Amino acid sequence: MSILEDMQNNLNAFEAMQPNLEKEHWGNWVVFTNGELTVIAGTQDEAVQKADALANGELSRLIRQIDEELPEVVRKL
Repeated sequence: MSILEDMQNNLNAFEAMQPNLEKEHWGNWVVFTNGELTVIAGTQDEAVQKADALANGELSRLIRQIDEELPEVVRKL
């Protein structure tokens, strides 16, 4: 698996779980690795520390705060 595929798997997993996460964990930080939710934490620092402690050779991590709104990014190739 490539890093881009891993990143997409993490994003897909987050998007699939997002409605439930917004209901149950608003304001918390989440970490997805290997296409799975691995950490829920109260702060970004705590989320990173917990993810580091659980590190299992993942290619990438998706770290998001449940209440954040990300801007749409447009890229020209």
